[in-house]
Amino acid sequence: MKTLHILMTATLALSLAACSGSFKSTEQLSSNPNNQNNGQGATPPIDNTQTWDKVTQEVNSKADGGFYDGRTMIRIDKTRQSIILTLPLPDMFFLSLSAVSLSQMPGASVEEVDNADGSKSWAFVIPLHYIIKGAAFSNFNTLPNGDTLPYLPAGEISGFAIQFPEKPNYRIYLYIAVNAAAVFIETPDWEIPPEFSFLPGVPVKNEAKTRTIGYFKLIPNKSTYASGVYLAARLPSDLARTINDLIQY
Repeated sequence: MKTLHILMTATLALSLAACSGSFKSTEQLSSNPNNQNNGQGATPPIDNTQTWDKVTQEVNSKADGGFYDGRTMIRIDKTRQSIILTLPLPDMFFLSLSAVSLSQMPGASVEEVDNADGSKSWAFVIPLHYIIKGAAFSNFNTLPNGDTLPYLPAGEISGFAIQFPEKPNYRIYLYIAVNAAAVFIETPDWEIPPEFSFLPGVPVKNEAKTRTIGYFKLIPNKSTYASGVYLAARLPSDLARTINDLIQY
């Protein structure tokens, strides 16, 4: 089993090394107190479908290279008005679960995703208003090992940690910053050598590859701290402004 772990790690290292590179709409009524529009009736609600579709097209992103090349990792769910960060995990880790709500962040959840190749991932559903307007969590500025959070903007970052009774050693850390979010999942049974810290993260790009919305990176073991998988998403400022006009607070 140890040999299998080493082979998986080496394969993923070669893949990552090859890809150095480089995220309120309300029904509008007439100002007339009787909701009349000069005898024309109530103003019809604004249809934001095309705007949402454009945002979705610009944000939905896949890994551009590496072991998980072409895997969707970041996407917008306009029905839930959320951004979804999906992290692939090694088979040795996987813990099957149904949707689990996060009490620390109402409206957020962790869900299991079936991938086209038969593997599974974990998806973190984060309501967009936490990213656009901010969140009142504890200061959370580093990885558990003390390293700076990769690919997140400088400034105030908050977040929290969670764990599941079925695998208490596998802690999850969720980070929120201005127009950005990240997730780090510890994988204590997966040994990743410290040398992997020098490998660049895999860019996560939209379908047209005109925008880099995030990065996926392996975090190696450091001293007594466990390895893990990390995904960060950052909304470009123009898309963040559009989303701010769309979402319902």
